[in-house]
Amino acid sequence: MRTGRRIVAVATSAAAISAGLLAMPTAAQAAPVGSCGSSYGQVGSYNVTRPWEGVAGRIDVYYSSATGKNCAITRPNASLAGKAGKIWVYIERSTSGAAECDGHGANYRYYAGPVYISARGACIDVRGGMNKRPGDNAPFNGGARNVHCG
Repeated sequence: MRTGRRIVAVATSAAAISAGLLAMPTAAQAAPVGSCGSSYGQVGSYNVTRPWEGVAGRIDVYYSSATGKNCAITRPNASLAGKAGKIWVYIERSTSGAAECDGHGANYRYYAGPVYISARGACIDVRGGMNKRPGDNAPFNGGARNVHCG
């Protein structure tokens, strides 16, 4: 009787794992949660909006005390993933003007970034945005200035 339960449990676990693997999005479609690296923890998230249409996505900001770097990624909401016209992200040290960006001139549809900036003991500015559809002339924008100081 004990062996029978074990076989059923193993078979049930294998079926659940297989179903989960089949339902997973491809790497190009998956939102890169934690894609800044294993030493990075999320320190902020900012909405990407257009006043008359609301929130279209977000800019997530991460920090690693091991590296002293901040990292940023812009992601559209699930309803726009794969449909957005362009997505971009920008990060800079507030006082020095050193900056990194991704997505300008590109045609990303799932996310932009990660971009990194050394900011130990400094504040950062982070911005991002997206067009809801190709050719959209009124982009959604978001971000914050002089944040995540330290």
